[in-house]
Amino acid sequence: MDNRQIETLAINAVKDSIVCTDILDQFISENDKEPSWDGFIYVYKNSTKTKRNLDGRVAVQVKGIGNNNFSNKITFPIEVVDLNIYLNNGGVIYFVVRIHKTDNNKREIYYETLTPVKLKNYLKNVKNQKRKTIELVKFPFDKNDRTSIVINFLNDSRKQASYVKSGFISADEIQKNKHQYNLTISTAGYGTSDSVFSTLLKNELYAYVINEDTNALVPVDTSFTAKKIRGKTNEKVSIGNKCYYNNYGVIYSEEETTIKIGESIKLIFGESGSTTIKTDICFSEYLRKAAKDMQFIIDAVTAKQFNIATFELRLDSMDIADFISTTQEQLTFYCKIIDMLDTLNVSKDLNTKELTTEEKRNIEILIKAFVDKKEITNIDKTPTSVLNIKLSNITLKLIVKEKINGAHTIEDFFNSEITVSYKDENGNDQITSPYSVLSKDDYLTVSNINFNKILESYKKIVIQNPNIFNRANADMLHILLAFDEKLQIELLTTAKDIAHWILTEGKDINKNIRILNYLQIIKRERQLNKDEIRQLCEVIEDINASEQEKTGAYLLLDNQMSAEIHFKKLNQEKQALFRTFPIYKFWKHSDIIKK
Repeated sequence: MDNRQIETLAINAVKDSIVCTDILDQFISENDKEPSWDGFIYVYKNSTKTKRNLDGRVAVQVKGIGNNNFSNKITFPIEVVDLNIYLNNGGVIYFVVRIHKTDNNKREIYYETLTPVKLKNYLKNVKNQKRKTIELVKFPFDKNDRTSIVINFLNDSRKQASYVKSGFISADEIQKNKHQYNLTISTAGYGTSDSVFSTLLKNELYAYVINEDTNALVPVDTSFTAKKIRGKTNEKVSIGNKCYYNNYGVIYSEEETTIKIGESIKLIFGESGSTTIKTDICFSEYLRKAAKDMQFIIDAVTAKQFNIATFELRLDSMDIADFISTTQEQLTFYCKIIDMLDTLNVSKDLNTKELTTEEKRNIEILIKAFVDKKEITNIDKTPTSVLNIKLSNITLKLIVKEKINGAHTIEDFFNSEITVSYKDENGNDQITSPYSVLSKDDYLTVSNINFNKILESYKKIVIQNPNIFNRANADMLHILLAFDEKLQIELLTTAKDIAHWILTEGKDINKNIRILNYLQIIKRERQLNKDEIRQLCEVIEDINASEQEKTGAYLLLDNQMSAEIHFKKLNQEKQALFRTFPIYKFWKHSDIIKK
């Protein structure tokens, strides 16, 4: 075959593939002399192919080559000058047709949708290259799949063309600052009853950033294909009238659909028409999640059925007696651990996979102490010891007390009758809240802190120790420092409750200090209002206010320059002390005063 024959056969192959579709038509010329492309595919809104129904047209280029290898993917070189022309004219669908050298009835069409986004990527770093090699894949046999490819190319090229000169948004930038962008992804699946998930998995995708001011769609600088799509369905999973889960997860891929129940159970459905369901059970490493899933599995097997939404799954033929027996034994032990942790007011879930041998032994001891309410023997401790016991990702603050018979009891530190005291400035013992023994690090790590009792523990000591406000204020600052590291809402709420109590009741504490401490917590929650700003201005204007207080007030007002001026007036020792205060969080570190 000569080149003219090859070109004719190639163009005819592409024409035939388009003519048989419902809403596409072709105007592709043989031996076309127009530079860079050979014609157009016209897209109509419906099967009535009239001017009134014309939606748009797509430029195409067709190349033919004699080659007997009809692999799934091929490569082909394109002139860089042509790629630039395509880029500046909205893109092109590039076809390469391989024609069998001895049997020209055997032809395979390959294509690449050269959208502006793809063209930009192909043209990156071309330098002095005259050609760039592109990769093409087989043009699908199904006419609706072909139509979807052309429609999506038309839609995406339109969205991208106007940003060729101004530029696209970098995918790397979005990955670094993902929470700052609102993204949208869309694709078309023509003439198919496939779900939206199947359509997303089948087609090439582009992402667009929604401009908040104009609602314009700004293209991201890369295309992608979805391998898996994860979603959540807000339908109940139940056994009889009892609901175990309010939703379940769904994972779609080209090969299968997976329903995920809880954290441990997967039901894997094969291709459409298959009646086989594969069950994959792998219990969560987290105690409470695993226990919940274990109970569901045991109950479902006992009932021989369960429901996903309105769909009933029968379990009549399952023979898993040994598995259920083992699971029941494990669940019984897990429930004892949960009872023990509930008694200690621990809401954090225990990671069972990271437990050491010693930690497992300690769990047995704690179950005996808090669930079975028994004394513990063979503990080598002083008569009364306060301990931090680590269990994987959980830390418990406990008290171990020795009894007359040499046995020990173990108590929750925060529910014990222990009395905590400190020396005041005169050397006298003063009673304080048990929570006063907690450091910032304790608030970051200890899991059995009862935040609901902290403020009350200070209030009930006021009569015995009128100076408790000073101690509570110092403890509140520890809590606030912990919040700035952990950002746990309970820490901020507790600090705010204590600071408000001190503000309204702690008259012995400097008023400026009380205001600054309360408002620095408010500033962590939201912008200060006019009345709060006025209070800070009054602190600044107070002739008796210290330089530390004025520095803090200016920081809360976001007046860095004035804060620095007053900070300079502090001696080095007070400057170092100020840097340890939670309010130093609001210092803008671009120009820190170090003198």
